[in-house]
Amino acid sequence: MGDSEAARVTEAAAAGAVVFACGANAFLDECGVYREKLGAPLASLLGFTVSDHSPRREPGQIDGAGWQGTSLAGAVQIPADVPGATVLARFTAGSWAGQPAARERLGGKVIYSATAGSSVCYPLLCRAATTGVASIDNPYEDVGSSLDLTGRGRWYFNHGSEERIIDGIAVKAGDYMG
Repeated sequence: MGDSEAARVTEAAAAGAVVFACGANAFLDECGVYREKLGAPLASLLGFTVSDHSPRREPGQIDGAGWQGTSLAGAVQIPADVPGATVLARFTAGSWAGQPAARERLGGKVIYSATAGSSVCYPLLCRAATTGVASIDNPYEDVGSSLDLTGRGRWYFNHGSEERIIDGIAVKAGDYMG
């Protein structure tokens, strides 16, 4: 993410847009070079820069208010004290047990998850949806989805061992479809 893209996201949030982010955001600049301070362009929005990132961290259990989830991949350590932020979920096991796994800031307009995985992101996206953010109905924790770069389509990533049907699209096990 380049500085100009980060500035647009920050400006959109200031104008009232809801921002949902998870995992390693703004770690690389527009040329694919790691930044000296990971996540620096979004620090004013998220309330922190990243001090610890474990990209190969084993899956971990997360407990939120009324839901539980499992991170499927690496995680970003969210500082314990972020000004103006509310903890939405915590890691329940491993070296980060008790640490925040998800937070919200700016009256719920910024929601950040330390890790990815549908069982973690889906409840947080549902929370964001109460503010008007549209999301897909994805009942599978082993399928990820994101908008394509044009914003006109969607990519589906099936990390599981069985074919999954999402929004009428069949995605084979271990495959992706856009």
